[in-house]
Amino acid sequence: MIPPRLTVVAFAAALALPSALTGCDSGAPCTAVVAAADVPAAVTAALRAEFSSTGTVDWSREGTDYEATFTADGAKRSVLISQTGAVRSVETETPVAALPQNVRDAVARDYAAYTVTAAARIEERSPAETRYEAQLERGTEKLDLIYAADATLVERIDLTVADGCD
Repeated sequence: MIPPRLTVVAFAAALALPSALTGCDSGAPCTAVVAAADVPAAVTAALRAEFSSTGTVDWSREGTDYEATFTADGAKRSVLISQTGAVRSVETETPVAALPQNVRDAVARDYAAYTVTAAARIEERSPAETRYEAQLERGTEKLDLIYAADATLVERIDLTVADGCD
């Protein structure tokens, strides 16, 4: 069980990471802001087909893919789309309490000294699977943890270290 001291703060999207186009030393994917006019038509068409109402969209590059970040249906979302328009994943901000109990238990057990600052549900498209993200902080240390639905830790990204994206 997650201790009551844990709070949800603003969802820190990948846009907060330093800019670049290729992988980072920290294990985090590097991102670079992209003007909407520079996004390929296949990518914007894929986003419109998936979400008819997105409001303002912030675009960035994550490796060779494009990431659209926006608010729809009251939730902040981030959609990763290939250059050819294939939707790779949809990440939706959720309250920490909405994470599955087994994931919350794993975080509390393995990262008890940390505070969970944000959470998200990630719908991967190929292969189709649901993952969960917990963003944690302890002092100046910041981590992104990605869990499978069975609460297996899939990826641990240290957002504190220098990104190596330059």
